[in-house]
Amino acid sequence: FTWYKNGQPLLEGNRFTTKYDIYTKTLTLQVLAARPDDQGTYTVRATNPVGSDETTCKLTIRPVASIDT
Repeated sequence: FTWYKNGQPLLEGNRFTTKYDIYTKTLTLQVLAARPDDQGTYTVRATNPVGSDETTCKLTIRPVASIDT
């Protein structure tokens, strides 16, 4: 599996991790401590000897509401 953000390869590391659930066959990209610059279009591509497939989603970051005291 290869992840892309806005068409560029995404390097996994401290904030971006992939988890695969073998039972549900679900692949998840976790974005820890998401911030505004994480916003964008994310694509995952799966490739094997038979071929490849991909899916895309859009991540929108909304600011946290504050309460004036």
